Amino acid sequence: MPFDRTTRAGDARASDLQLTNALARGRRDVSRGTRGLEPMPDAALAGDEVGALFELYDLPVQDAYQLRAELVPSAGGTPIALEMRPAWETRFGTSFARTRWPEAGRVAEYLTLRLIGVAPGAYTLRVVAYVAGAGAVVTERAVERR
Repeated sequence: MPFDRTTRAGDARASDLQLTNALARGRRDVSRGTRGLEPMPDAALAGDEVGALFELYDLPVQDAYQLRAELVPSAGGTPIALEMRPAWETRFGTSFARTRWPEAGRVAEYLTLRLIGVAPGAYTLRVVAYVAGAGAVVTERAVERR
């Protein structure tokens, strides 16, 4: 799913954050480039897991990047670190080191995010890719936890 980064106001090194229903597949079956993602009709998070799809652009070729995801309460307060499982990983965790694949110019990422224990309310879902020497690349969107 290509994204048009010229039409967004956020960090030019990341696409918009697209929400999908979490894929009900074996952990090894969800890989970068997987077809059959089902977009969510709105930003209402009702289940225990949600999928997040985004792209990173023009990152330095030589470095890996560190991924993390969090929910920031709209009313203020401490961000909530989310457990996630990026495509092709075998476990959930709060942070993952990733490499650019298949190309450095545009890298697609799919995350399964766990929402167990997150209280209902308005949040900003934020995904951060930290690249040594280039800083944090952030993509985010408003969501409602039900």
